[in-house]
Amino acid sequence: MSSIQNLEKFVNLRKLKLLDNNITVIQGLENLRVLEELSLEKNKLQSIQNLENLKYLKKLDLGSNKIKRIANIQTLVNLTQLSLENNEISRLDGLEELQCLMELYVGNNLISDVKETIKLKELQRLIILDISGNIMCLSKEQNYRIFCIFHLRKLRVLDGLSIDPTEHLEAKDTFSGRLTDEILHGRLNGRKL
Repeated sequence: MSSIQNLEKFVNLRKLKLLDNNITVIQGLENLRVLEELSLEKNKLQSIQNLENLKYLKKLDLGSNKIKRIANIQTLVNLTQLSLENNEISRLDGLEELQCLMELYVGNNLISDVKETIKLKELQRLIILDISGNIMCLSKEQNYRIFCIFHLRKLRVLDGLSIDPTEHLEAKDTFSGRLTDEILHGRLNGRKL
């Protein structure tokens, strides 16, 4: 299948799985206003679009596509799980409106800077994060796991492993009291962090 079509009559559809196809554009979902789960995993999507009518969507799986940027999902305010693993994403912008998000899977993308994870601090309910397989995870000097644990204090699971209390202590010892670039920049701009 290369396109989504002929779903107009399925207005009460709650789950839609169209995995492992040749779909290149998200379209034809406008009438599925009560859809709660959508999976378009393993397709040929390059961008996220045409989801604004899916206000009740709770689970969105767009893994194993060719998506470069997280965009056009700010209206999905009921989303609790988002899967974007195995794409070409390099930045974690575009998630700040998703205040119900509890699980985020962005493993095996192109995220190279561990500081991108600071953008997830706004997600107060985020407890499960998978960022394994990104470029930043390969760098020993970034110590991404401890960095994430320190900045995302509500996380319970990181990369499929439960966060141990000793890791919280290590994160606190490593990063507490350090004048980070973000804090310094904030103070120089007149904001205290």
